[in-house]
Amino acid sequence: MNCERLDLECIDIFQYKNDIKKLDINIPVWIDPVSIECYKNKEIIRINLDNIPLAYYVVPFYTKNGKLWAEREYRYFAYLSPFFIRECPNKKKKEAVYMIYKYIFDKYDYMYMPLHPDFTEISPIQGLGAFMESRHTHILTDVLNLNNLDSKLRNNIRSASKKITVTIDFDPNKFNFDIAIHGSDGEKKNRKEHAMNLLKIHKAIIFTGYYEGEPIIGNMVTYDNEWVYGLHAWQVDKVPRGSGPFIIYSISKWAFETKKLKYFDFEGSIMLSIDDYFCNFNAKQIIYPYIHYGKNKNEMLELIDISHDVEGRLYNE
Repeated sequence: MNCERLDLECIDIFQYKNDIKKLDINIPVWIDPVSIECYKNKEIIRINLDNIPLAYYVVPFYTKNGKLWAEREYRYFAYLSPFFIRECPNKKKKEAVYMIYKYIFDKYDYMYMPLHPDFTEISPIQGLGAFMESRHTHILTDVLNLNNLDSKLRNNIRSASKKITVTIDFDPNKFNFDIAIHGSDGEKKNRKEHAMNLLKIHKAIIFTGYYEGEPIIGNMVTYDNEWVYGLHAWQVDKVPRGSGPFIIYSISKWAFETKKLKYFDFEGSIMLSIDDYFCNFNAKQIIYPYIHYGKNKNEMLELIDISHDVEGRLYNE
């Protein structure tokens, strides 16, 4: 008899690590048991189908002004979604997503969380009263094609390729965290520790550009078996023209030719200046959902205001 019964439970990090070890599939970097050490306070939700694990969701949280927030305290990864480790019928998947977010919305006062572009089962979340903001990002699925770029950018990249030497490694000493990471002292400290941890476990890698023997620019990306994501970047005040685009070109060659990955996500497109820059590469633009949930209308509007007021988001009129 096929009963197909779902149940939800919260497990500790030790059980989670043990579960993941048993899997014969690769999991995204943003839910890897070692990668999520950055979340000091977190719940790990497991959905079981007929007593066999079906899906996991890592939920970071903190308390602010007496309210419980399901949110990343700092922006460690671009996304955080439920992850299904095996196939199931669409209706059963929808039911599982409903169970996850019903539990979260009952327990937490607020949820403000980006979901991965691959995660499309959003109707149960909306049905529970959340507002799903549509944001977008830019992705490549192959090495950056210089012939698809305008002539100025193409010539700048070719010019930079003759002047800049790019190294690729895991050495954190080659990355200028002081320039790359902004925010409060706490944010800078925690995000640097997170980046150092990802480098240590080879879930992140550094691309450094040298000009006349000196490091002038660097990008750090994080990756798993399918995706590579932009994480941190820095450069000195004056660099040869085309330096930044040449680093992006170098990352794309590493991602698709060396690592045989499927997607390179530029990330960070909510800010107009960054989005305008990424548009130059003619990458594919895709949508991802961002959850806004509060217990009442005023709290929902508070979250919408937070999103609306992201520095650099709006056109200056």
